[in-house]
Amino acid sequence: MPAISISQDEEVLFSYKFDPGIFVYDLSSGELGHVTKGMTPCWSPDGNRIAFQSFQPLFMSDSFAAPNSLRYVDRQFGKDPSWSSDGSKIAYTYREYQRRAGLPFPEEREKIKIYSLASQRHEVIGNGQCPTWAPDGRRLAYSVDESELAVLDFQTRETKSYIVTMLKPVTGEA
Repeated sequence: MPAISISQDEEVLFSYKFDPGIFVYDLSSGELGHVTKGMTPCWSPDGNRIAFQSFQPLFMSDSFAAPNSLRYVDRQFGKDPSWSSDGSKIAYTYREYQRRAGLPFPEEREKIKIYSLASQRHEVIGNGQCPTWAPDGRRLAYSVDESELAVLDFQTRETKSYIVTMLKPVTGEA
């Protein structure tokens, strides 16, 4: 299961790596349901909407009860959505494709984009992937590559980079 998101109501939203379907599992009742086709789902903070990748475009549903009421977040390639704590923005990993000789070629590096639901505008933050919001919504952390993390502070608009090196492999042993 490459993508898992849990709601306040203890419902787990997930997708399988090789099955392009999004499912919901209710922890209290044990019920399992199919939501829609797609991958990398993420609950909105209020638990009423989801954002997810559907092959190339990134979508969000206007209502979890009606996942087919979809809106594009990005018509290009988008994945790994993450909602801001107030539910007004979605950060995600983005890769643009350029056409050469009629064929799509991906950009070399993935980028982080933020989509504002209010303005319906996108902002490119920088190179990276797998964004996640701080609980207070003031910062966004993301991976730049295997050894570099970045944190954007929205108040100062400053991005700080952190180099992470592992001295020993993590084995799970204490």
